[in-house]
Amino acid sequence: MMGKVTSYLSRVKPWRYVVAVVLLCAALLSAFPLAEYCSDPAAYERTIQSIDSKRAAVLGITGSAAATATAIAMIPDDATTPIAEKIMDISGYLTIVVCALVLEKSLLTILGAVACRILIPLAAAIGIAAVIGAKKRMGFFAVKIAALALVLATVVPVAMQVSDKIYEVNRHTAEMVSEDVMEFADNADTEEKTWWQKTFDKLKNAGADIKEEGKKLINRFIDAVVIFLVAYCAMPILVVWFMLWLVKLFFGITIPVPKLPRVSQYIGKSDEEDADEQPKKEMAEI
Repeated sequence: MMGKVTSYLSRVKPWRYVVAVVLLCAALLSAFPLAEYCSDPAAYERTIQSIDSKRAAVLGITGSAAATATAIAMIPDDATTPIAEKIMDISGYLTIVVCALVLEKSLLTILGAVACRILIPLAAAIGIAAVIGAKKRMGFFAVKIAALALVLATVVPVAMQVSDKIYEVNRHTAEMVSEDVMEFADNADTEEKTWWQKTFDKLKNAGADIKEEGKKLINRFIDAVVIFLVAYCAMPILVVWFMLWLVKLFFGITIPVPKLPRVSQYIGKSDEEDADEQPKKEMAEI
């Protein structure tokens, strides 16, 4: 057995050993120094600062919505209650944005560590076996794993870059929410009061204009919520889908995604069940 292995290795071309050594060095570099770097939050300092600033902005808008809704609800008029409830309902969607930002911040280091410490060494090991054994299919499989590792390591930073671009375009609209609330409160009077007390006094004295003021604030909150949902919830999903599509296009990797059931299946079943139950009802009536 050993003689056959020795005989086979002696026939292997020297350049294959060179490639195998290079792949081994790449695996060791990826598993230790590169993995340590990718798992260090300091490596993503700029991205983390961007996530923290957006999370603070979202929490600020949520606080403004809660305080505004509380001030509106304190007005002794039942007509203002739906406005306060609507503002609170709208601000509730910002919780989704906060969860998405926390998840992206957590995945930054996790996906980088998985890619560098597991997937790239695995791809290198398979590549070494493919080079020594002259197995083209095995080598192509190693390239697929390396491509998947590259996607995992870069998907969150790339998604955040795209999201930040979208937010910068609509930054003024998002920031107008807090500005309108503060301006609305500052116009109430010049006494030393907290801004939500000023908001309450302003709304209380608004009289017939309370509904118009409430609609204006609701529209501002809706604009801010839509911007954050599109930029930091929908866009990262589209970036992930696009990168996986590129990997599938160039390397043929298909990552299973759960499919939603078709509505037509339920419609067809419903119609069949109604058709089966109709004769039973007629027989029962007879």
